[in-house]
Amino acid sequence: MDAKVDTRTPDLHIVLTHEAWVIVRSASATWRDFQETFADFTTSLGPMGLDELLETFEAEWPEVLERYAQDIRTFATTAKDGQSLMIT
Repeated sequence: MDAKVDTRTPDLHIVLTHEAWVIVRSASATWRDFQETFADFTTSLGPMGLDELLETFEAEWPEVLERYAQDIRTFATTAKDGQSLMIT
């Protein structure tokens, strides 16, 4: 069984694209990396820990958090560096 990830570590990013929100776990990625990865990149927020990420969604996109809170928490506690979760 995989060990859970420390959710206090500020390595989560919210990447905004024209079509989706993407949560990325990366200890070293910058907005330029995200711009190269996502063709329709708009902006990114982070790095942040899980609590800050949830607070950001609650403040900015409460309807998204309401619908995807469990998916976000699961991703944040299990994802490895470089993995992402797309929310459309």
